[in-house]
Amino acid sequence: VGEWGDSGGAGASSHSGRVRRLARTWLHARRRPLVLRGAVGELMPYGALLWNLATLPHLVPRGRVRVSDKPTFVFCKEDHPLVRDQSFPAPSVTMTMETAEFVRRLQLHTFAEAGTSPPPLRYSGAPERYYMQADVPSSLVDGGEVPRLWRQLGAQAQPLRLWVSTGGAVTPLHFDSAHSFLAQLRGRKRVTFFPPKSIGGLYPYPIDHPLARRSRVDLCAPRAERDAIFPRFTAEAEPFARQIVLEEGDALFFPAHWWHHVETLSPVSFSITCRYTSS
Repeated sequence: VGEWGDSGGAGASSHSGRVRRLARTWLHARRRPLVLRGAVGELMPYGALLWNLATLPHLVPRGRVRVSDKPTFVFCKEDHPLVRDQSFPAPSVTMTMETAEFVRRLQLHTFAEAGTSPPPLRYSGAPERYYMQADVPSSLVDGGEVPRLWRQLGAQAQPLRLWVSTGGAVTPLHFDSAHSFLAQLRGRKRVTFFPPKSIGGLYPYPIDHPLARRSRVDLCAPRAERDAIFPRFTAEAEPFARQIVLEEGDALFFPAHWWHHVETLSPVSFSITCRYTSS
């Protein structure tokens, strides 16, 4: 994993012309992830003053909320035939929700006293957890477009997306089929990467499975348990693992087909992602 920029998070102005050229060369090669420290200021304002639960309903009125009965949010193809006929129980579900309701549920579950959890939406056996995804209004993006350095990767594959999570939330090991940027607007995240060549030790689900593009390996499981179930992981994947911590204001680029596991380290996290097809 490469790293460029000012670790103090001074913003885009901290990137010299030389650093920009090096970063551009690295990005065009699309071979390994790259951290751009303090680069989010090139895209939009960041930090707790703008990105907090009080302002969120005014910035993004509604979004798609992933609901889970555990801190791990497994993204599942809910329209898959095996899910529709209930042969495969979905480990989480997505619901469209007003942002004000999402914030209310988040605050009751995360910050209130025990016994004040809101009525469950899907899972009644355990307190529910929530993870929001929403398209970012163009009015929030500096200049109305993604920065030039980002756009040089190729054609934008999807709109900018905002992700809001709370401490301990985990997106388990998976890969994306497009190149991606992740901009950390508020809080901290830890990302664990494995290169595509590690696939033999990551035990992916079949391509036609509801959990396609996801690994069976649970990085949060006790090591002895994991090694017993997935013996190839230790030799064929673990030696290639690389871990980085994203601080507020950092941007992260990672190429398509790089496996990644993401954990929210701060009480609340606001991130933006942008994906690209190759030019």
